[in-house]
This record gives sequence, C-alpha cells and structure tokens, in this order.
Amino acid sequence: MNDMNRLTGQMIGCAIEVYRHPGPGLLDVICEAALCIEWKAAGLTYKR
Repeated sequence: MNDMNRLTGQMIGCAIEVYRHPGPGLLDVICEAALCIEWKAAGLTYKR
C-alpha cells in the first residue's frame, strides 16, 4: 500500500471513530474538534 492510501485509510478511520460514538446530528464545529483530537491521537499532522 502506498503512503497516500495509508494516510487516506488513517483519516477515514478517524472520521468513522468520530461518527460512531455520538452518531449523526453532531454540530460541524464539534465534529471538527473531535476529528482533530482523533488525528492527533493517530499521530497525524493537520492545519485547522
């Protein structure tokens, strides 16, 4: 698996974790904050 596919898989996995716990209807701003927490925990860097 190339680096781009691995990174994409990690990002999608984090997004699924964010969605899985509270379910649908989460405000965008809260979803964004939760996704940043997941990315940080996964060791991914991002710019908000």
